Amino acid sequence: MTKTYQIFTNTDCNLRCKYCYEHNKEFKLNNLDSIKIYIDNIIPEIILKNDETDSIIFELIGGEPFLHAKFLEDICDYIFEKFIFYKIKNPPIISISTNGTILTEEVKQFLYKYGRYLTLSISIDGTKECHNLNRVDIHGNGSYDKIIENLEFFKKHICKHMLNAKATFNHDTIKYYGESIINLIKLGFVEIIANTVYEEYWKEEDQDMIFFQLRDVADYLIDNDLEDKVIVHQVNRNGSDYKSLSIGLSRNNNYCGSCEYMHC
Repeated sequence: MTKTYQIFTNTDCNLRCKYCYEHNKEFKLNNLDSIKIYIDNIIPEIILKNDETDSIIFELIGGEPFLHAKFLEDICDYIFEKFIFYKIKNPPIISISTNGTILTEEVKQFLYKYGRYLTLSISIDGTKECHNLNRVDIHGNGSYDKIIENLEFFKKHICKHMLNAKATFNHDTIKYYGESIINLIKLGFVEIIANTVYEEYWKEEDQDMIFFQLRDVADYLIDNDLEDKVIVHQVNRNGSDYKSLSIGLSRNNNYCGSCEYMHC
């Protein structure tokens, strides 16, 4: 069993994605001393569960965490210091979601140091046309080209099975779902989490269009023998296990990466 602990890092972000639910982006950075206290408090539980837990994940969540790469490094330094001191045998996994547009020297240094322990989610909405409709900077400019510019560095320093794409679709972009997921596969992603936005109201008549978009992705996976090599969480989250017919999500579960279920 995997045990996950979340650490909130910061509230600020360099993008102004149109569907973002954080409408007031203030410059707020969490307190390192408070985070250390939190880590100290959960260490006994980690030690107790270590023998029966497959992995321990620390999710570092913003805002845009890479705006404060040195802060991330300080947090990880303390986590690993504690794991070494208490001789916890399973090394932690550090999970970070980023918009992929920031690759400063501090970010590179962080990835050099902790890249092998990272699972990195890059927020990219598929094709350039689809992505740039919503994921814009403070001047309203699309951010797709900047992500593509940085992607090779991320791919070089993060294991491909620990590097995933997080795509978000709203009513303006759901028609691009199929071609967007296919583009992400062509960019080299082997795990893709593609949600619709929670805040918008989806009508019953939307389901036919969404079905055909999902079918296009499924056809592409099958036609290219990728159904067991690429995971698209809304299509084949657990891979295609034909013996148990466990394809896709459970009927009574939804999935989201923020510790809450959502319809999507």
